[in-house]
Amino acid sequence: MNEPIVVSAPGKAIIFGEHAVVYGKTAIAASVGLRTFALLNPTRDGKVALVFSDIGFQQSWALQDLEPAKKLFVRDGGSFSHPTPISDAVRDQLASLLSVDPASSQGRAAIAFLYLYIGISDALISAEVTIRSLLPVGAGLGSSASFSACVAAGLLVAFNRIPNSSSGTHSAWSTNETNLTNEWAFMAEKVIHGNPSGIDNSVCVHGGAILYQKGKPLEQLVGFTSLRFLITNTRVPKDTLVQVANVAKRREKYPDIFNHVIDAVQGVSRACIEAVERFEASRKLPSDRSDLYNTIEFLIDTNQTLLVSLGVSHASLENVRSIGQRYGVTTKLTGGGGGGCAITVVRDDFPASKIENLLTDLTSQGYEGFVATVGCPGVLSHNVTDVRELLRVGDALTSAEFLKADLEPVQKSVA
Repeated sequence: MNEPIVVSAPGKAIIFGEHAVVYGKTAIAASVGLRTFALLNPTRDGKVALVFSDIGFQQSWALQDLEPAKKLFVRDGGSFSHPTPISDAVRDQLASLLSVDPASSQGRAAIAFLYLYIGISDALISAEVTIRSLLPVGAGLGSSASFSACVAAGLLVAFNRIPNSSSGTHSAWSTNETNLTNEWAFMAEKVIHGNPSGIDNSVCVHGGAILYQKGKPLEQLVGFTSLRFLITNTRVPKDTLVQVANVAKRREKYPDIFNHVIDAVQGVSRACIEAVERFEASRKLPSDRSDLYNTIEFLIDTNQTLLVSLGVSHASLENVRSIGQRYGVTTKLTGGGGGGCAITVVRDDFPASKIENLLTDLTSQGYEGFVATVGCPGVLSHNVTDVRELLRVGDALTSAEFLKADLEPVQKSVA
């Protein structure tokens, strides 16, 4: 790595099918155009550094201190081309190098980063990796998967495993290169979460929308692209495991009612798939896009009603929904519920003034709102010259400049 590298990856949101997916039904997850960015700069100090201010973490490691973990990785048959889960021996070795509790969110992110670094590298090289995320961390929008995808792509480029961007604003990779990035991102997610489904990292790497059903391969939903949503973070802490347990209790108590509700949620997912397929097969005229929005709005409202019946909504989520209804837009929770985030459909022709007023009303309630493209591109490598121009910085793109820069113009260039 002789030059700076900039990569970014989107977040993710469950659009339809949460909770029903636990019972074998189809969930639809899509990329969210709030991105995590990574800047990789070559250094000559014999260290590798991770700067991740969003989670309050910064540490550097001498390359010689990482050699034992690298040797363990190689001894266990590790290879950059065939990613494998971290072994206990490698995890323990890396954990011993941390300045924070290895079990903390900071510690797990750091171990994930170091594992990808030693696993993807051939020879260890000095570098400083700076992470910036425009995603709210811990809000159920795939912030850890976005981080994992960023780190995986950035290191694969740094060690010449996949090509960097050479022209245009950003580059696309081949299917094999993207799949390799996804496999390494999944290994990082395993370090962070233990036993993830793989859907979050797949959405962040591939972009667009993905269908997920237990026991079946992930499937891309072709045609679900560039729909505008308002993402609202209620700031109410969520606990997905608690919500899943509560739903299971309702199933046990009211099995006949529960099964009909879950079947209805599956119907919502199916109707979305059919609507997207119709749009993809159409001439994509404005009237076709309007028809797609009509269907999505109906399904969003229907799915939320079904989720309320499962008991996984929350007063804050219903308040967001009520505020949106005053503006004629439809809202549902996304993810486990009981707090967390809501998604609201915002048509292309929805007036900007109304969006501002809606955001003001949400902010007055203590919520945080973002307008974002859903179904946006996945992980990608940016042309550094273009990034410098968008950020209005000089020839050197340092970590300090990157940390204080407004990344919104770079994010918009992707959408």
